[in-house]
Amino acid sequence: SPASGLFMQFLAPPPRLGLSIPQQEVLQYALLGHSESEIAALLGVTDETLKKRWRSIYLQVQSAEPSLLADATPQMKRKPIYKALW
Repeated sequence: SPASGLFMQFLAPPPRLGLSIPQQEVLQYALLGHSESEIAALLGVTDETLKKRWRSIYLQVQSAEPSLLADATPQMKRKPIYKALW
């Protein structure tokens, strides 16, 4: 019902790691197995905008959970994030 949807908006837990809605959308599509070009198309953004969103995700995760990416090489930053959210 519409009332329950409104109710859930007020009681929903804060996003994990403090990620914004656009950041969560990127991760959602990535976790579903979409390629970078597919994610960009689904979100209606350019490849460069998608890269910027990934950078902002890394910075946000580093800020919220520094240990999560402490041992991750630049090429392997996504895997620990996926594991933390899965």
